[in-house]
Amino acid sequence: MEWRTEGQSRFQGRAITIDPLADWLLGDAGAPIAATVPSPDDLTPDLSLRVLIRLAEGVTAADLATFAVNGVRPADDAIVFGDVKAATWRSSILIASTYRQAKGHWAGARYCTARIAPQVVNWLADHDVLASFIDSLTISVPPEPLVIRAAGTPLAMQATPRIAAGSVLMGLIDDGLCLASDRFRSANGQTRSVGLWSQQFTAASRPPGFDYGRLITRREVNTALGSSGGDEDAFYRIIGLYDAGLPQTTWSAARTTHGTHVMDIAAGAAPEGDVAGSDLRPIVSVQLPDVAVDDGSGHSLGYYLLDGLRFIAAMAERMAEGTDGPPNPVVVTVSYGNMAGPHDGSSDVERAMDDLVRGWSVAYPSVPFVIVMPSGNSYLADCHAALPADGFERDFPQSLTWEILPDDGTPNLVQVWLPDGFDGVFSLQVSTPTGQTVALSTKGTSFAELRDDKGRLVAQAISCPPSKARSRHLFQICVTRTAPDDVGGPVAPHGRWRLTAAASGMQTGTHVHAWVQRDDLPRRTVRNARQSRFVDPCGGTRDRRVPNEGAEHRCLVDGAGSLNAMASGSSVVVVAGAFVRTDMAGGVPDIAPYSGAGFKGEENRGVDLAAPSEESVVLAGIRAGGARSRSSVRLNGTSVAAPFVARRIADRIESFRQASPKSAAGGLVSTFARPSKSDERQGWGIIRPAATDDDNSDRHPLRF
Repeated sequence: MEWRTEGQSRFQGRAITIDPLADWLLGDAGAPIAATVPSPDDLTPDLSLRVLIRLAEGVTAADLATFAVNGVRPADDAIVFGDVKAATWRSSILIASTYRQAKGHWAGARYCTARIAPQVVNWLADHDVLASFIDSLTISVPPEPLVIRAAGTPLAMQATPRIAAGSVLMGLIDDGLCLASDRFRSANGQTRSVGLWSQQFTAASRPPGFDYGRLITRREVNTALGSSGGDEDAFYRIIGLYDAGLPQTTWSAARTTHGTHVMDIAAGAAPEGDVAGSDLRPIVSVQLPDVAVDDGSGHSLGYYLLDGLRFIAAMAERMAEGTDGPPNPVVVTVSYGNMAGPHDGSSDVERAMDDLVRGWSVAYPSVPFVIVMPSGNSYLADCHAALPADGFERDFPQSLTWEILPDDGTPNLVQVWLPDGFDGVFSLQVSTPTGQTVALSTKGTSFAELRDDKGRLVAQAISCPPSKARSRHLFQICVTRTAPDDVGGPVAPHGRWRLTAAASGMQTGTHVHAWVQRDDLPRRTVRNARQSRFVDPCGGTRDRRVPNEGAEHRCLVDGAGSLNAMASGSSVVVVAGAFVRTDMAGGVPDIAPYSGAGFKGEENRGVDLAAPSEESVVLAGIRAGGARSRSSVRLNGTSVAAPFVARRIADRIESFRQASPKSAAGGLVSTFARPSKSDERQGWGIIRPAATDDDNSDRHPLRF
């Protein structure tokens, strides 16, 4: 096993900023989600990469689609794509009509999604012809086909239902949305769902403007509820969300699902207390596909998240068609996240959310569109480290120990981000537990691969310079699984990997930040995912910095900066987790110990406020709806705090009509939160469950 440095990245340094994972995803190491790259002759849409695209300034998705249809004409005027002829090229970049035919305020959106053949990405590594159309391209999902069998028999489409003026449309993007629960029905037994888009399946009743998934309408849900005779298991069979032959549907038979719990906290209501009928907090939701859910890192989420948000926005607009007023306000809960990324709002998924909210605000300045996200659960995960500038004085190296566990069935990844505007020299030495060492530098070697005795790729280290869409220099290390797979693939050495950094020219007060990517075990997966971490030489004292007594005595591993890497954008409300009860003997810390934090002393990169995610230190989690009516379960984590805030923001919007996410959250804090100096863990304060806009118990997310 040895490091090889004679190669180079095919995707970095191009006019288009291509996902730094592209070399790994499309190389012979395989993808973090097991996938097989199609052969050059197989470019069918169902075997394509799902990508999130940032369009060049002044370019629309229609412009890109037109270019793709017309093909590329080299000097000999023959339309070609590498060695593939015109007909194949024209079907290799597919953009849904939602983006391709966008009108009005959506026409100027900078972000769209597309399905492209893997060969297109390879081709972009050698040609810059699309650089005038595309700024950046993020691979959201490896080339693995979705399940395309239609689930059940779609009912006839009908006109989008109307909802009462002033009602807030509650949006959910999650996994395991059990719509049959009475928490999502009105007193007359009818569903409050105005549309659920299952992105898992392809059926005749796809959402308008999208070319995959299945739209489950209000009429379809109500018909299935009536046909099932109160048997919710029968409901999911009738509607096609449970099929013993399709493991992708077995979540509907579970006792607990993440999405149902989150949806109940955000929008659940006891039907006997519902006097507003189906107009009480209508729900529009997106069921994420397995391929995104089973990627614990969250890297695969971007494509589906932007599509889901555009679907929710379109549903709100469609329900306002034919009326004299604007759409209803929208509050969306997205209780997902990851760990690695720039954490400065510049990732494509964060910018895409900002772009969408900005477009909505231009069109409807008095109507809020709010996205609420959790701060993440990684404060105690030892997955963030900060290397201060003064530690590099006189070229003094600083080291991090990265521990990769044995029997890990998934790859592991670390990203090291240099300060914005850094123009000095930075080097990073990577050492394996078995003694192989390689060094990368901003001014020297930029690409290295660790291969085993059979020449198979075990690890990859890459230096990615700033680009058109990425202002900071990135170093990234990918390591394959440490457990053997079923086909006898390469295995990486487990144990303690060493990252040793040296720098000159760093500005005083700045830091080099390193993050280990999330790698937990999501539902339904059979892979043994084990989270790697940094070894903390300070034994867990993450909230203090020890004076410079040598690298081993610096508390480099720090919970500050552990914020959800998808939650640094300007348009989202970020929620930390806290305890409900603080009256235990000796007192109980308000913030949950795992709740992710922003950076110390830095603005616009932290938590906005906190909400309950734990009952107490002895009673874990928050009780909310289970997968069946009249059942309740406990789940914890900041993902259950986020919908709590989403619900309260909706209450505030109905009462005071705040137009922006920050004003809605700010009003919420001034009403409910205990006064507090804003800090990186709890923002401006903690919302207590006892404080509500009114005493309407059926709306209270912590009561049954």
